[in-house]
Order: sequence, then C-alpha cells, then structure tokens
Amino acid sequence: MTSFDNGFETAKLELESWYPAYYHAIGDGDYIYAIDRESGLPIRLLGDCGVDQEWMCGFNRAVKAHVTEHGLPWNSRLSSLNILADLPAYFRQHAHQAARLQLEGSPFTPPGFEYSLCLERKQADLCVKIEAKTLFVPPRTSRGGLIGFRMNPLPPSMPYISLKFGRELVSLRWFSQATCIEYVPAPANSHLVVFRFSQFAPSPWQHDNIREDFATLEDFAALDTQLADWILGRVSEAQLQLYA
Repeated sequence: MTSFDNGFETAKLELESWYPAYYHAIGDGDYIYAIDRESGLPIRLLGDCGVDQEWMCGFNRAVKAHVTEHGLPWNSRLSSLNILADLPAYFRQHAHQAARLQLEGSPFTPPGFEYSLCLERKQADLCVKIEAKTLFVPPRTSRGGLIGFRMNPLPPSMPYISLKFGRELVSLRWFSQATCIEYVPAPANSHLVVFRFSQFAPSPWQHDNIREDFATLEDFAALDTQLADWILGRVSEAQLQLYA
C-alpha cells in the first residue's frame, strides 16, 4: 500500500466510524488554523517537519470524496462561515451578551444552550473547562491518541463514535497571558462560542514599549463545543493536491 493509499484508507475508516472530519495542511504547530470555505470543515496543521505529503494528500482526497458521496459530516461549520470569517465583528455586535470567565468561578451556562464553561488551572496550564451534552469523546486516553494509530498499519475497524455528555479541559495556549477573558455564544446550532482575550500581562523582561502594546492588545478565537478545540478566525481552501 502506498503512502497515498494509506492516508486515503485512514480517512475512510475514521469517517465510517463517525470521527470528526478534518482536512490537513503543512504548517508550524498542531491546531485548527482555518475552516474550509467549501465544506465548512476544519483545516488542521500537521506540523512542518517530516510530514508525509503523500499521506496527507490521500487523507484529504478521501475526505473530499466522502463529502461528495455522503454530504457534510456532523462537524461541518458551513452555516457559520460568516461568524468565523470575522470573529471581532461578531463579538462586538453581540458584546451586550458577553460574559467574563473568572478563575475558579462558577460554571456559566447561557440560557437555552447545552453546555457550561468555567476557567480552571491544571498544574501550570490555564484552561477552559467545558461540559456539553454533545461532545466528541475519543476512545483513548488523550485527544492525540490518533497519532499512534495513523503511524501504524491500519486496524480492521475502529470503535464507533457517538456524541455524548462529557467534560474537557481546553488549554488557553496562545491566550494564557490574557487577564480578561470574555465570550459570547454563537447561535445554538453553530456549536461555537466566540472569545475575546484582552489586558494581556507581559513578561517582566519585555521592554516598556512592548509592555504598553500588551496592555491594549486583544485577540479573538472560537471554541467549538463539540470538538472541544479552538478555531482561529480564518476561512481558507483545503489542499487536495501534493505540494510542488
């Protein structure tokens, strides 16, 4: 089996088992950096070192074929592209609904929504704790559990996934220095929450002019309450061919 075939069959097996659908791209890091304009599916980076481009291309082509044959997977956010394309505008438009997360504060559940959010610290990591009725809970000890599966020969089957009640801690990652964390819920069927991070606390070693910039800086991201993952406000196109 070629590397392309392995990627193609891996995606087929995941989608048949109702795992969330992703497109992949080469880039520094492992996170959802954009949403595909055509399908509304997340585009996730695979890193920029030692990536098997043929595997990635096969995987992406299988996802595209699945969408063509079976329609959009459950984690498509196509109906929310207008929100994801301009997170600052959506937040400001609905700022009157904004709530602020406080460390170790009481969980907050927006009226009419099936999730709650609070801010917790896990060791040195600041996290948003989410409780949701329809959460993707992978049958492994960590959300990165698929990495080992993808690097080994394909098993004959995978456990079938169903969305169910669950709890997850989502690291603030790039936003951990923010001392003001606010959010507004997007429409319930979008499964998104739009966050604004502001009043960043700079490190003591930074110059005074940089410290002033941090005080006025604000950043935005969407939290997907089914994937328990951040989505940055970008709309792009999936890479379906091998890179030149």
